[in-house]
Amino acid sequence: MSGFTSEESHDSVHREQRRGQREKKREKMRQEIIKKLEADRLRSRPEEQFHDEVKEEEAWLDDIIGKRDGNISLARKRIVKRWIDQGIWRDEFQFSGPSQWKHEDPGSVEPKCEIEGDGNAFSLSRDKTQSAETEQLKGDEVEAQQKREREASRPFHRFISSILLERSKFLETMATPPNFKLTPKDPSEDSEEGLKEYYRILGPAIKEMQSKYNPHLTSNVTYILKYKWNRRGIWDHSWGQGMPDMSWKHERPVEECTHEADMLIETEPESPKGADSTPSTFGSVSYDDTDPGLHV
Repeated sequence: MSGFTSEESHDSVHREQRRGQREKKREKMRQEIIKKLEADRLRSRPEEQFHDEVKEEEAWLDDIIGKRDGNISLARKRIVKRWIDQGIWRDEFQFSGPSQWKHEDPGSVEPKCEIEGDGNAFSLSRDKTQSAETEQLKGDEVEAQQKREREASRPFHRFISSILLERSKFLETMATPPNFKLTPKDPSEDSEEGLKEYYRILGPAIKEMQSKYNPHLTSNVTYILKYKWNRRGIWDHSWGQGMPDMSWKHERPVEECTHEADMLIETEPESPKGADSTPSTFGSVSYDDTDPGLHV
């Protein structure tokens, strides 16, 4: 009887040890997930998105006009212009410290234009004054423009703008012959001239490709864009498989990272005995680099 009790006690100790090891492993896994989620959470800030887009644009330039010394500078210039055109660029973007999108800063909205004076302004020459109705109309237009630009930095609107850009890139890729590249004789050759040469040579083919009906174009570019946002860590899993919402991950409370990590740990099945693995849901990227949507 005594030996049986001793054996039971020994097994109980081993079970407790194994349970303790599993708990330590799961806690380590949980902390790793939290760290990854917190890092991904910041990827949607302006600074990170700008650098990611510049890097992507530079890689695109390298691919079509060859590696040149000026590609990085041209890539930055093109992204800045793109952000200005989209209404999301801010003059204070120096990226030397924390930055935020326009929609995160309601205080940045300028007041509506108001006519000055007490009504006696019409004593001035007619060409130097305007009616209150005209000023009100201008004020409404300015306010509407400011609202459009403020909202343009939200995920949903950024995604729509990016789809239009992705459509152009997709069609250009389709029109570009395999292995085509304007390899410079010297890396110091002007990047902007190289890009002009690219469009001069392939302009007709690109225009023809744009004129063709492609029933799957929108779905293809949407898929590719989702892939890119996942790879960059800015796609929020709370959006599901549809379209982005109106706020970025970094706008959510940081405590949600802990909650999400707990949910991932709870839904992860037990790993086989002796196995050391991380959750299959770990990380923000749900596609891999062999995604066929990028090789069209």
